[in-house]
Amino acid sequence: MNKFNTQRRFALGARGFSLVEVIVVTGIAVTLFSVILAMQFTATQTRVFTQERDIAREAATARLEEVTGSNFATLQATYDGIDFAVPGLVSSVPGEEVGTVVVDTATAPASAELIRVTVQMRWRSKAANGAPSTFELSTLVANREVQ
Repeated sequence: MNKFNTQRRFALGARGFSLVEVIVVTGIAVTLFSVILAMQFTATQTRVFTQERDIAREAATARLEEVTGSNFATLQATYDGIDFAVPGLVSSVPGEEVGTVVVDTATAPASAELIRVTVQMRWRSKAANGAPSTFELSTLVANREVQ
């Protein structure tokens, strides 16, 4: 009879996993799956944010290149306070465009031959569930006609 009990015990042990083992493995699997999903979500949000930032940077750079290539004497009258749309971005302020050009002669160094030009961008970020995002790019424009 002792021989029969030993065989039966080995047969029962070979049937599968215990409940504790199944719960531990399930917990580990759920934790890993949750971490992978969180990483995927974060990566997607970062990609969208980076794309929006790149669109804003390219639009601001293009606008600054346009401003710096224009006539220095009429720079402030032509560009100061000009708003412009940026394809791919939605304004964070209803009724306004995403980009604004600010021409500021007061903050330039003590020289009448330099003007600070700033391009400000304000949009609603898809990456942050519509939260406002900003980007600003500035440069000093010199009067190239002075001799």
